[in-house]
Amino acid sequence: MSRMKHLLEPKTIEKIISLNGYIEINNLRQLNLLDAKALSTKMNDYNLPTFSESDIYNLWCLGFINADAIYSKTSINLPDIEYIGNNYYDSKVYIDRRKPVVLEKYLSAFQNIPKYNESMKLYFHPYRCFVLYELAIKFFNSAAVPSYLMQNAEGYAQVIQWHLERFEKSMQNSISKDILSYFNTLVSLSTIIEPITHRIVYENISINYPHSFEQITLELEKLRNQTIELLQEIGEDRLVYYKNEFCQTAASLDSNNNLHLLIRLMRNNIRSHLKGQIAAAMQFKEASEGFRRIMEFMYEKEFPEEDACGYTTVNQQHKIKIYGHTRILDGNKKISNLFIRNLGLDFGIKINVYVEGETEFGAVKFVFNNENRVAVINLRGSFVEAKGKGLAFRESLRKDIDMQIYSFVVLDADKEDNLRVVKKAAENEDFFGEFLISNPDFEYGNLSTNELCQIVSTNDITKETLLEKTTECNSADDFFKVLYQLNSDFRSTYKKGEAWGATLAKYLLECYGDNDEKPFVHLVKTIYRTLNSNSYKYDFESLKTDSITGRLTNKSK
Repeated sequence: MSRMKHLLEPKTIEKIISLNGYIEINNLRQLNLLDAKALSTKMNDYNLPTFSESDIYNLWCLGFINADAIYSKTSINLPDIEYIGNNYYDSKVYIDRRKPVVLEKYLSAFQNIPKYNESMKLYFHPYRCFVLYELAIKFFNSAAVPSYLMQNAEGYAQVIQWHLERFEKSMQNSISKDILSYFNTLVSLSTIIEPITHRIVYENISINYPHSFEQITLELEKLRNQTIELLQEIGEDRLVYYKNEFCQTAASLDSNNNLHLLIRLMRNNIRSHLKGQIAAAMQFKEASEGFRRIMEFMYEKEFPEEDACGYTTVNQQHKIKIYGHTRILDGNKKISNLFIRNLGLDFGIKINVYVEGETEFGAVKFVFNNENRVAVINLRGSFVEAKGKGLAFRESLRKDIDMQIYSFVVLDADKEDNLRVVKKAAENEDFFGEFLISNPDFEYGNLSTNELCQIVSTNDITKETLLEKTTECNSADDFFKVLYQLNSDFRSTYKKGEAWGATLAKYLLECYGDNDEKPFVHLVKTIYRTLNSNSYKYDFESLKTDSITGRLTNKSK
């Protein structure tokens, strides 16, 4: 059995327990210890096999689960329970060095366990849930119990007897006691790593009396050095194996790796309120992450994140392809945002649409007004960032690339300077997205004179009358000039601006929304497709903006 190869030597186990005592007596705990009742409650909250407060006490008496600290107002005289001093509240503090009791019959031993000593308080690290879970799975019958057996006292007694007999049989195996010791040692090791990695894994630090922030930081650094010295004795291979143990157990409880990563990216004060087996899986992965973080500090190299270490793993090459890295949890906001965006949960800006004037602004805003991932920026013809910040337009495009935001530009062909800036940015790959050139302007780049006449025709002036007068028009300026000559009241009804742009967008989508015949409709469809893109990085590496057509094309072409 692989676990038997990773059992630690007795002297190393003694050092682990002593260091755990050092943490307790010096008030360096970060996660609070739990009494037996609270540990039982946590198992229930996690929807794991149920152990009552008395069950946990009985298991402790037989050495099947170790306490991380024992407090008492009076002296305790029990084998392998070692006094280490008094705490700041003058309670006597003991550490637990016991191993599972070796007996021929365990059923009778459970019946003869002495009554709980009220003056003695047992405390357990939250990670001890791992021991209870493994104990239930490996040594008790964890299969579903037929409901009819639980409907009367006789059936209930039969179920209890069933569990106890299986436990009795399991404990006759000579390896079983070593495995129990292994689970307890694994958790004891994780509990000395947890305080020194807590600030990274849980993103906070607990300051316990009598320490100040500066003092607790120095004490934890001192503890880290002591822990590293011990871990170096244990060796990298064993530490990796222990790290993976927690991940595999987490995967057996809940195999939703992407969901685990998403939860891990949450603030700790949010994820600490989780319930159910996914909460247990997250805690076991947090224990595993503690191993990883301290190993990376020790060996000055990266180890796979927790999603790569369970029974069901995330393909690491896929992560590189999509995110540019195998690491999601290192605090790199770009990579974290890419991961969140890939799940369809990102509601930050994903696309910037730069437009030349009020009409274009109104048209794009009409379509994407309720889409907060699309920002519409009116450059007002100058191609200098809005609001007078004076940043060059090309610098804005470069910034978009740096922030992994797609850029779309809508401009008129009659503004040669603006057109030259955009095309030059595309040639130099300072621009990633598409640009739409309206020739000569937005109206005539997307609509015919006939269609414009249809939009503005009224009962007073028919489409035919308008068409007769505007046949020679080649630009929006010409069209509006004729329109106002026919009826000056049109100046207040139809004029270039946001409302006019919205009217044009509505018409284009109603009449041409099913195809890409019109440039503006193509733009809208491309933006929607881009919003559904899974990876900016992948798109950026495989596509480029054609400086002639303004369309995204494959780089290989």
